[in-house]
Amino acid sequence: MNESGLFAFTLLGTVRGWRDGAELALAGPQQRTALAMLLLTGGQPVSVDELIDGLWGEECPKAGPTTVRTYVSRLRTVLEPGHRAAGGPSLLVSVGSSYALRLPGGGRALDVTLAEEEAEAAAEARRAGTPERAQALLRRAADRWQGPPLTGLSGPFAQTWRERLTQRYLTVLESRVELDLELGDAKTAVTDLALRIGEHPLRESLRLLLMRALYQCGRQAEALEVYRDARAVLSRELGIDPDPRLSELYERILRSDPELLPARSAAPVHGAAGGRTASGGPPAPGGVPDRARGRQGGPGPGRITDPAPPGTADSAPDGGASGDPDSTTPGRPHGGPRGGVVPPVGNAGFPGPAHAAPADPEAIGATGVTGLPGVTGSPAAPGAPGTAVGTGTPLGAAAPPGTGTPVPAQLPADTADFTGREGLVAELAALLTAPCDPAVRICAISGIGGTGKTALAVHVAHLLRDRFPAGQLFVDLAGVTENPADPRAVLGQLLHALGVPEAGVPDELDARAALFRTMLSEQRMLVVLDNAAGAEQIRPLLPGYSGCAVVVTSRARLTAIPAHAVELEPFRPDEALELLASVIGRSRVAAEPEAARDLVATCGHLPLAVRVVACRMLARPGAAVADSLRRLSDERRRLDQLRTGDLDVVACFRLGYDQLAPEPARAFRLLSLPESKTVSLPMAAALLGTDEFEAEEILDELLHTGLLHSSRLGRYRYHDLLRLFARRVSADTDPEEEVTAALARVLAALETTAHHAYRVVRPGHRIAGLLDGTDERGTVFADHHAVHDWFDQERDAVLPVLSQAVRRGPALAARAAAVLLGLDPLLERAYAWREVVDLCRDAAGGAGAIGRFDAEAAALYMLSGALWQISRPDEAVAHVERAILLCRRDDNRVLLAEVLGLRGLIAASLDGHDHRIVALQRDARQAQRSADNPSGEANVLGSLAFTHMAIGQPEEAIRAAATGLALYRGLGDRMGEAQLLVNLGTGHQQLGNTDTAMECFTASLTLCRELGLRFVEPHLLHRIAEIRLARGDAATAVAVADEARLLCRELGLARIEARALTALGRALAALGRYRPAGERLREAVQLCHRHGLPGAEEAEEALAALPGTPANVVALEAERRLRKKNLRRVGTE
Repeated sequence: MNESGLFAFTLLGTVRGWRDGAELALAGPQQRTALAMLLLTGGQPVSVDELIDGLWGEECPKAGPTTVRTYVSRLRTVLEPGHRAAGGPSLLVSVGSSYALRLPGGGRALDVTLAEEEAEAAAEARRAGTPERAQALLRRAADRWQGPPLTGLSGPFAQTWRERLTQRYLTVLESRVELDLELGDAKTAVTDLALRIGEHPLRESLRLLLMRALYQCGRQAEALEVYRDARAVLSRELGIDPDPRLSELYERILRSDPELLPARSAAPVHGAAGGRTASGGPPAPGGVPDRARGRQGGPGPGRITDPAPPGTADSAPDGGASGDPDSTTPGRPHGGPRGGVVPPVGNAGFPGPAHAAPADPEAIGATGVTGLPGVTGSPAAPGAPGTAVGTGTPLGAAAPPGTGTPVPAQLPADTADFTGREGLVAELAALLTAPCDPAVRICAISGIGGTGKTALAVHVAHLLRDRFPAGQLFVDLAGVTENPADPRAVLGQLLHALGVPEAGVPDELDARAALFRTMLSEQRMLVVLDNAAGAEQIRPLLPGYSGCAVVVTSRARLTAIPAHAVELEPFRPDEALELLASVIGRSRVAAEPEAARDLVATCGHLPLAVRVVACRMLARPGAAVADSLRRLSDERRRLDQLRTGDLDVVACFRLGYDQLAPEPARAFRLLSLPESKTVSLPMAAALLGTDEFEAEEILDELLHTGLLHSSRLGRYRYHDLLRLFARRVSADTDPEEEVTAALARVLAALETTAHHAYRVVRPGHRIAGLLDGTDERGTVFADHHAVHDWFDQERDAVLPVLSQAVRRGPALAARAAAVLLGLDPLLERAYAWREVVDLCRDAAGGAGAIGRFDAEAAALYMLSGALWQISRPDEAVAHVERAILLCRRDDNRVLLAEVLGLRGLIAASLDGHDHRIVALQRDARQAQRSADNPSGEANVLGSLAFTHMAIGQPEEAIRAAATGLALYRGLGDRMGEAQLLVNLGTGHQQLGNTDTAMECFTASLTLCRELGLRFVEPHLLHRIAEIRLARGDAATAVAVADEARLLCRELGLARIEARALTALGRALAALGRYRPAGERLREAVQLCHRHGLPGAEEAEEALAALPGTPANVVALEAERRLRKKNLRRVGTE
């Protein structure tokens, strides 16, 4: 903590904060970015515009200012939970239209400030002639960086400051390494420099220092290789030669210049190991971090220690007990090791620091070459290679029998029928055995339970046994149990396995970790850490020597360690089938290949589930694969079938779920409720009853644990079996009222979203006013593109959720009816009517059951319209009449006008267009005027225009269409404009004004393609084809009519497809292609008769006019007989 004992913040890594030792909940990345901006100004005001620029730059969302103020409000609550009761904030204060963060103690609460103070103090110490003290201070300053600065933050501010702070770190590191080399501590310098060069390959000063450090360690060849690599990289990337200083150093190393060796040896550096406490809070006060902690130095993937937050005694730049490297801790001699940490020992035979060997020859035999008690073996001769752990044998050679501790070989047995994963096996093997980099190679395998992470890790480890002759260590860290393995206890077990007796194992965690790294120094050892809980558990267990390699498995994503990450997915279908066949026998799979494919698909291709099913089938050798498939077909009982012996899918999932805190556990359950494959962030927020920012934080925790997946930003999904498990847990845990309330929140958000969407795509239409647009979780749209993009993405989630809500109860059914009404123009554009027929019918029934007649009328209107759209107008009659009755009962003028217009369309489809239909549509127009709904009036005028054309009144049709078009254009309704242009063009086409008609059709087609109105395009295309044919351009007519035909077939528009087929047949005949022309015309006739559509006579006449064959007459007679059997009477639109 800082001097006031209040706050501490870290920016040199993940942005974190503490108050009185308790970590603050700083929420999501954007809010942390805002906090970082306020912290780095040193208490100076930051304007809202500056915060917006720092967060988003030129990509600022419309709600940017509001979002910034929300972040500030939340930060105030985090920093001062009681500020409202106290009369306002005193820390994060408003200064005019700006904000300033003024913390007690000022900048010393911030790790950036403390690192600068330590660097300045180190410079003073060096000038004063105390390089050891300067080295310790620079070491502490560099340790402030715990990863890339501002880790996980994005935006212009974060990018700029991340680069600035990274460059500052490199400067501090280089200054410290200069002192390391001066004091003979080259080995530590090699590790730190090698890691940083991998991240900054063009920084020549780092390579200069690494060459010196390697040379001081006696690794002359490697030092020369650094120069050759630098020359190649600089030439390839920049086209330049290395700095002359690099070339000069290369020459000096070639001639073994003794002046490159250190002038003095380093004294041991003592102090308490820093880092986090077991509870995850700021570290306890202590001295300079001991080198035995395994510090890797600096930001980036090389870090394996946790931060020492600013403001602790550990971070003080000077002063006795506050961490002065020269201070004496009470209770121990000055300069002695603390907590059992043994100072590291230099390598015999190499230039560099070395501690004095024991004077007693017996002691030499007891400590061996490492200088550590309890490790036996003879010391290596000067200049000779190191020895294998616990033996006197050279590195890379197995210990002969009877010569010390056996070479560890702790791997569990490999899976005899290990299946699939060929690519991953090859990838992991290559990574783990690649030429030694300065850093330890770590592969982290994550994934949900049951994907086979352990099997993969063990399989790869067995394949690589010969490549790691010093041995293979294996530990089950029990990460998803109630009691994950304690790293301290694990290290004790590993040290015993390496030959260290009980008396030689230190007590403290950091000391054990240091000893473990020392034991593996210069060894080629493979370490498998299975079932890890997280990064904090495994950091102490990582070797420090690059000859070692580590494989970690975990359900959580281990993003906080420098590892090659592999997220293990379920099997591919072919891999799942192969596992099934390898267990039950290939003959059984071959006998029922389709059932076998469906069986493994029902298992979600999860390896554990497939193996369970296969084992159960082994116990029933005479049973068919189809029988097992039948047992799994019922989702409610599927999980119960996935258990045999100690293989249990539910138990496997339960282990992960039981580790969740209450809020993520609730989210895991509630997000499984929607019957959709994916859940969007807005829907998740509604389910959880929170805003999107808080929902995203909670869902990030589920993503981290692997219980949820995100295929792209803002969209989440479960594995199929995990969803079933989540629903089961929800059924056992969540009261019915809470589940119903969650779905009600979703419907409320959807209704508001539909309200906003309707206003955008049908501007001025009064239907939008019937919808509740007040829910704050509803989506607001900038334009029609955003609306259509939303529905294209959400359609497969929204419609199933509405169906689910309707089935859950009448109250939700009434709300679902309102959502359906709001989706009307979107359903029309997507031509999704077949998908909503049953939904509308159920919603109407549910709403009517509780007397919600307004909702029943809305659902019946949507049901009638859907039935008419899919050519089932006879079924719509009763529904539309009841909707009219209900609207008049409640005096719902807006909806009544819509229903009356629909009634005219249905009547025309049933009885054909005549003057009675004209009267019905004029009544509907008057109703729209009474409802003061010009958008609805324009829509009715379009229908009226079509009726006038159908009864041979093209002039009336043109007048009606032109009036409607003017209304739509006045409202800015481009979707309506596109539709009315079709009617206007058709009227002109009937009058023979083909030029004007073509202009109308072309303009409409352009709008349709811009707006994505694919359901209108076929109407236009077949009429354009007719005009092209009339003008003698039969070839173009064929192409356009065929495009219309294909689009109709895709969308299910049978009426327009029949017309397009007729136009196509006539155009082909005009080209002399009589055979395909006859085929298309016969298709048109058959389609009309099959669906009871008009237009068959026109196609029949064209067919009869084809030259040649009596077959056409025979075909016509057959079609007429078929037509007599069709009793349905359905008109045109």
